[in-house]
Amino acid sequence: LGAKWLPLVPLLQCLAAYGLLRALLSNLGPLFNALGAPQAIFKINLLQSGLLAVLLLPLVGRWGGMGAAAGVLAGTVLSAPLTLWYLRRLAGPGLAWRALQPLVAPGLAMAAALLALGRLAAGAPPLVQLGLVGGGGLSVYLAVLWIWQRQLLGGALKLIRGRIDD
Repeated sequence: LGAKWLPLVPLLQCLAAYGLLRALLSNLGPLFNALGAPQAIFKINLLQSGLLAVLLLPLVGRWGGMGAAAGVLAGTVLSAPLTLWYLRRLAGPGLAWRALQPLVAPGLAMAAALLALGRLAAGAPPLVQLGLVGGGGLSVYLAVLWIWQRQLLGGALKLIRGRIDD
């Protein structure tokens, strides 16, 4: 999109890291509900909000938008170990991994594809890069998900179709 957008790159990288971590941790919420501990989600969100309240003002004052992105990421990073510890305490070792495991292979494959496609598309116009890298990364993710977790993906598609038909 041109050189004028380059200052946003670090901010978007920080928010991408936050998005990845948040996507993984948000899958643990239903586990807490299933284990009869919905209050755990509230406590974790309360901790994240408290960390954000403490971190956000000084970070934004010092670094602006990048400080805000770093504060949001820090709140999630600092609360993640507590989330996993509490889940382990409730359900024993291995449950969090079993819940997240279906997403690991597709996620890693997509990350590798994004890096490779980003290098391949380096000289192309920005919108072509976005289409190639974004579309290619999504395609790789879905392909690996289909190969490794066909039943899971089929169930999700069936659920979506059922909601659309309603």
